Amino acid sequence: MPREHRIAEIKLDDLRVDPLNIRQGIWINDPDLVASVKAQGVLETLVVRPDEEGITKYTIVCGSRRYNASLEAGLETVPCNIRNLSDKQAAILSYIENMMREDIPKWQNMDWIGKQVEKYGVEEVASETGHSITTIATWWGIYKLPDTVKGLLRPPDQRTRNQKNAILMFNPYNLRYTLKIGAATTLFTELGYCDKETIMETAVFIMKKGLTNKTVTQFLPLVRMYHQEHSIEEIWMKYKELDDSIHQITLYFFDETWDAIRNACLEKQRPIRELLTSIIENWLY
Repeated sequence: MPREHRIAEIKLDDLRVDPLNIRQGIWINDPDLVASVKAQGVLETLVVRPDEEGITKYTIVCGSRRYNASLEAGLETVPCNIRNLSDKQAAILSYIENMMREDIPKWQNMDWIGKQVEKYGVEEVASETGHSITTIATWWGIYKLPDTVKGLLRPPDQRTRNQKNAILMFNPYNLRYTLKIGAATTLFTELGYCDKETIMETAVFIMKKGLTNKTVTQFLPLVRMYHQEHSIEEIWMKYKELDDSIHQITLYFFDETWDAIRNACLEKQRPIRELLTSIIENWLY
């Protein structure tokens, strides 16, 4: 039986960051790490696998920061744990190693999760990563937003040129803050089937106004109903008129009931709020 892994010193020229590595090759200079590598070398082995594309000998599944620090430190080789990993195994291993590190931005986590859900589905990704199905489903919904909208989740210096240009179309000044995760989730659940221009315009409006999550959850259903006939500003004025007549209630469900409701909404691609409201209205009238 072939060994599942072996340890070896590998030349840096024979390595590249794996396409499934959650960091995607992004290197934010860390002088302390570079200094440590210069003084003591790489103490923790990198996890690599054979490069299926043949660009280099191996791709780095775990350890891209150590790899980049080694390049800056002038090392020629690094210790590696060579493993025969499938794409799925490589992706999950990279994510698990990095999921607790604060230097991984939230938008990058969600982007990675979305790509995995495309391949393996919500439940399998939840099981492999240890996240709840609700969390994975939420991130999957945000992942399906237009790319320009997802750019608003990034700090300004991490937005792509296309994302920056799209923002300037709706706002003449570069927005120097980010869209909140809760607002992005509501954008998907309420406006997921709207055209991307409407979603983008609404997202920028939310940011310019600094709307709270509570206001966003009340305002976006009106946008969904009236966006074809009215501008966002007109809908906002309508919301302000209706604000005093809007009432909120809190509902509690057993886990089994909540799972059934959530799965039904995912299958039908309908917001949970919309489904529950229609059930209550049908029961009343």
